[in-house]
Amino acid sequence: DVLACVAGATRTPSLLKTGARLEGFFMMEPHEVAAEALAHIADGPMWVAGEGNREIAARFWPVPRVEFVRRLSARNAQMMGRVPQERR
Repeated sequence: DVLACVAGATRTPSLLKTGARLEGFFMMEPHEVAAEALAHIADGPMWVAGEGNREIAARFWPVPRVEFVRRLSARNAQMMGRVPQERR
């Protein structure tokens, strides 16, 4: 079996080193993501780890791809303490 695991925000050492503002964001621990991915490997081809991530994904999936990328980019910019740039 092959599974693409959408991890969402995961509290990795690399993320913590960025100085991102993580308060108020749904975060998973790396071992939780890995355990959930392995538990759902037969449920592929894709699995979104974490109930909170699945709830967020369900709100985004009906959105057209370009709008999805814009929203996700804005949220990530907010996490990193940056203002998202407007695209033309």
